Amino acid sequence: MGFVKAIKKKAYFKRYQMKFRRQRKGKTDHYARKQLHTQYRMTVGVTNRDIICQITYTRMEWIRYTKQFPGYDSESEEFNAEVHCKALSFIRILQTT
Repeated sequence: MGFVKAIKKKAYFKRYQMKFRRQRKGKTDHYARKQLHTQYRMTVGVTNRDIICQITYTRMEWIRYTKQFPGYDSESEEFNAEVHCKALSFIRILQTT
């Protein structure tokens, strides 16, 4: 007797949907990830020379660089305070536009 391959019909795959692997293991809540994807969030990137603040949605909409805010120096001791001040001024700019 030869080997007979089990062929599943299209209707089988229409009614049976495998869950995501990480969701099956209880590691990831994909519904929450989808909600995070569709909301505004502020991301701050710090390089050796620059601090980049941006408001991100599903695409980048507003970007501000350190050069647009003179008077802040990345060599200073209060570098985290600089990031905080930049974020606050960035939010103020967004509120006025």
